[in-house]
Amino acid sequence: MPNNEKLDRNNRYEVILFINSLQMLWNLYDTEECQKIEYLIKEKMPEEIERQLEVADWLVLNWNTFNLSEFAKAV
Repeated sequence: MPNNEKLDRNNRYEVILFINSLQMLWNLYDTEECQKIEYLIKEKMPEEIERQLEVADWLVLNWNTFNLSEFAKAV
């Protein structure tokens, strides 16, 4: 579950654990959705967003801003 601890977006293990917690919380079963979360965290999320709860909120607010076709081009 996301909490108020910092998320090191450059630590792949932390990011994977965070995505796994979101996957359970949000009932995500599609690999592309999890990859999109990773992409958004690493490439699109503003640097000033650091806390896990802030990251989760940002993802919810910006999920539809970036469609899967844009994400697919980047991967």
